[in-house]
Amino acid sequence: MRTKQITATNADEQIRKLYETAFPEEEQIPWTDLMRLIDQMHLDFTAYYEGEEFVGFTIVYPRPSFNWFWYFAVSPELRGRGLGQQILSNLIERYHGQTSVLDMESTRQPSENREIRFRRHNFYLRNGFRETKLFRAWSGIEYTILIIGEGTFTMQDWDDVVAELRQYWTWETKNTPTHRVRPAVRYAQEYMKKATLPLTEDDLAKAFDSGVKYGKGSPWHKVGEQVPAPKRTNEQIVVAVELTTNTYDLDVISCAEYQAYVSNKNCIGKPLYWAYLRRLLSGKI
Repeated sequence: MRTKQITATNADEQIRKLYETAFPEEEQIPWTDLMRLIDQMHLDFTAYYEGEEFVGFTIVYPRPSFNWFWYFAVSPELRGRGLGQQILSNLIERYHGQTSVLDMESTRQPSENREIRFRRHNFYLRNGFRETKLFRAWSGIEYTILIIGEGTFTMQDWDDVVAELRQYWTWETKNTPTHRVRPAVRYAQEYMKKATLPLTEDDLAKAFDSGVKYGKGSPWHKVGEQVPAPKRTNEQIVVAVELTTNTYDLDVISCAEYQAYVSNKNCIGKPLYWAYLRRLLSGKI
């Protein structure tokens, strides 16, 4: 299998199309920003070919203590032919003798794609990766870390690599300088259209058409004052998170994830308020 090192000047539309269709939008860094990060973060962006046919690509963030296997995709029409195995074997050999990690959707979380998660999980285990038993929720999806090579990987290591990324690119820059709304909260975006940005703590609830700020009559609850009591399995809530002063994010998580989330195991920011998603969307207080 032939490989080609990808830079901002030789990345073509074929590679871009696979990148933008192989991963959920909330997991993507915008293409123009990704091209910038190739040089700034010294990313190992490699494309793979069978003859002249494009097969797929990998993106690795090389680090002193461990390498982060960031993105790995195979063209849909070529899947199931063992080419993904060849690419992963190539990648493992390239970083032989070093510690490398990757994150993937957790198999323990109930989901529509749980069977796919198990197949992916077993694929990596067969290739020498092992579990770290670390889990973290992001936009309502639980992720876990797999590792290959010597050493261990801790939650602090996870925090460190996220902090490094934020030095080069942050979710705040994806939409506006002061506010971000990830695709995971698309159901709440109708309310965000009524918001005046940047949001402040006082007008947070007004952005959701409640007509009042946090307090009596508002759908929002202050984090820590009340724990959501779901009436349905996996009922979702919206959490308002403070990123920096006057900069807020909205995240959608399941009620079951609430306690871990507010214990600051999330890597987003400081959770301030929460509200039932269904109640917000129905307009009922």
